[in-house]
Amino acid sequence: MRTYGDRELSAMPRPSSKRLPSMAGLNIYEKMTDPIRLIFYNEPDLVYGSEIEVIDIEELAQYIGKIILGHSYHIERIINSVPSSNPKPPNRAIEIAISHLAKTEEKEIEKRDGWIFQIISWITIQTSYKGEKVFFQIPHDAPAQHGTDGIAVVLDNSLGIKNIIITEDKATKNPRQLINSQVWPEFKKYEKRFKDSLIVNRISGLLSGRMGEDEFDKAMQKDIYRMEIRKYRICITGTPRHVDSSGRKELFKNYDMYVKGPKRRNADILNTENIRDWMQGLSIQVIKYLESLRN
Repeated sequence: MRTYGDRELSAMPRPSSKRLPSMAGLNIYEKMTDPIRLIFYNEPDLVYGSEIEVIDIEELAQYIGKIILGHSYHIERIINSVPSSNPKPPNRAIEIAISHLAKTEEKEIEKRDGWIFQIISWITIQTSYKGEKVFFQIPHDAPAQHGTDGIAVVLDNSLGIKNIIITEDKATKNPRQLINSQVWPEFKKYEKRFKDSLIVNRISGLLSGRMGEDEFDKAMQKDIYRMEIRKYRICITGTPRHVDSSGRKELFKNYDMYVKGPKRRNADILNTENIRDWMQGLSIQVIKYLESLRN
């Protein structure tokens, strides 16, 4: 049986491509479908992961719009097929959300695109780990916020920490350049244990109230410091040259130099012809959806 890291592919969730009616006037759970499909790959001894295929851009815009409004919990429930209410935000919240997206200056556009892509990355990892006992750091609340792009913790059946997943998200026209200049140095800091206190803080917050005191103490004092359970994940924008094995090997070359162990090296890729044009089109769709929520 083929595996995805240390997980069996046959057990991995497969998003449905079924198109359902419009959201208007309905309960959110009744009409939102999976907007992405994950096409899994494995480059032995280097990296494994998925290509992110957007199968419904309008639905993706609705997911992003909800998350920008602060309703990531509701989207998490929807991804996991748990019924959820349809929150109704006030007009002022909608106006502020739109202001984060309607940018014209190049630098502001780049910050906006990075933020939106971080949300797409969060949706992707939620979809990948659907049905498992896993808790995720929520996406940033606005563009250009500082801090770790993403941290998640996977628990085993005894509530011990099975994996800690550290994510670096990059929306860029130059993916290989940014991996070399920003991703590898960041992963190196984690591997050298310079960021242990950050991991402890983030994981403590994710697990607080979700287990008994004994299980929590064990996780904090023992599991959390085990290097072998740390996994690293890159979520990055690629180009058509990165859709095949040779392109992926070129893109993630030297991953094994910075992170030891093939099951600890993960990467998800969203390939587009032109990331700025694609993000601009997606931003327009998100704004259109947010406008539709006005009272």
